[in-house]
Amino acid sequence: MSLPPSPRVRWGALAAYVGVVAAATLLQAPVAENLTFAQRVAEFLRPPLRPSALIDAIRNVALFTGWGLLWVLTARDIRASRTLLVGATATGASLSLAVELAQLFFTSRTASLLDVATNTTGAALGVLTTLAFLRLLAVGVGRRSFVGMPAALLAAAYACACAAEAIVPLFRQRMAPGAWGAPGERLATVLVAFRADPSWSLPLGDVPLFLPAGLFTVAALVELGWSYRRSAAVTTVAGVVAAVGLDLAHGMLGIPIRMGAIVVHGLAVPAGAALGAVLLPRFSRALRGPERPRALLALYATVLLAWLTRPYRLDLTPLSLHIKITFPWWLPLGDARFRTDLFGVFDITSGFLLFLPVGALLAVWPLRRRGWAAGIWPVVLFALALEASQFVLYLRLPTITDPLVQSAGAAIGWAAMRRVGFPRYGAALERQPPPTVDATGGSGYRSI
Repeated sequence: MSLPPSPRVRWGALAAYVGVVAAATLLQAPVAENLTFAQRVAEFLRPPLRPSALIDAIRNVALFTGWGLLWVLTARDIRASRTLLVGATATGASLSLAVELAQLFFTSRTASLLDVATNTTGAALGVLTTLAFLRLLAVGVGRRSFVGMPAALLAAAYACACAAEAIVPLFRQRMAPGAWGAPGERLATVLVAFRADPSWSLPLGDVPLFLPAGLFTVAALVELGWSYRRSAAVTTVAGVVAAVGLDLAHGMLGIPIRMGAIVVHGLAVPAGAALGAVLLPRFSRALRGPERPRALLALYATVLLAWLTRPYRLDLTPLSLHIKITFPWWLPLGDARFRTDLFGVFDITSGFLLFLPVGALLAVWPLRRRGWAAGIWPVVLFALALEASQFVLYLRLPTITDPLVQSAGAAIGWAAMRRVGFPRYGAALERQPPPTVDATGGSGYRSI
């Protein structure tokens, strides 16, 4: 285990998180005048159960999972699991209760004991999932790998982002006619519509998103000792099964099942697996030292561009620019009131997952040994630049929430790698291998 961060860093990070939560829940909320204080207290103690309660609960859990995660990553001793769980849960509950009590005075917010319960649950889950994640990550220290970080981290995070896109597609969320009721009823309605019209329209824009999932999965399996051929075969089967299963999953939400999407996803992942089986051995032979992380960073930056600049079309109309400029894009989580469905949850989570491996890679291969490029600031700037492009892209709405979440993902990936003991091997932008050269590839780690 590496040394813990200083108390100043720990409490500074936690204070920053409190600031984000406060900004998301209290800013731009006028003082209440319509209801008496007694009425607001009554609603707080007995919150009405609305259809959106489940989505609100998921969002609350996701928000406060970050509190538990940060509590662990900045702790002095990450092995004291019971102490960490109690501390994060107690402080998370206190923070949530303070926020909800403050919301009693704001008309645009609804205070609720149910929110306190879900927020507290999120803090506890954040601790448990982070501890499990760190223990799994620690297994990879000292093992053979392609770039000095476990490819399983990259493959798992990327696969989850792809799954979220398959379940709730960014541009294909229109509900099927008559698809209401319980998930089973919605799926039955969608399947009837699917039999009448399978919809063979191919979403070719999904190819550059799903193809890397196959490649990264093959890399992860090879690092576990599997052959390239076996890794590609297993990934192919898993990709086809997932393509069908995930489309059925979004059918339970009432979103039409499209044969074209199943075909594209079911072929893109196996194609990526085949590319991995062919290109990864050449990658291992041709690239040494910092050349490997440099190549991976270039590839992954291209993949992120494909994800975050869809539908690859400009919109420079005055009306569109006016709407985007006047939208409260600068307020952290200020767009949350527009993200009240599963898409909002999945969209934010996907951004976090896509940037998590970037921070992990920069933890062992920073761009430079010293200066601002020795940490995750390059990722933060990259995320901000991508979000700035939303001002001129068709059907995209800019918000500071996305780069904040993406930067948080990178920061957590970076911190996790450092806390479990992965060393730095050099700087990715160096032209020569770092001083610690071994006989397994000139990388300072056991390379494949």
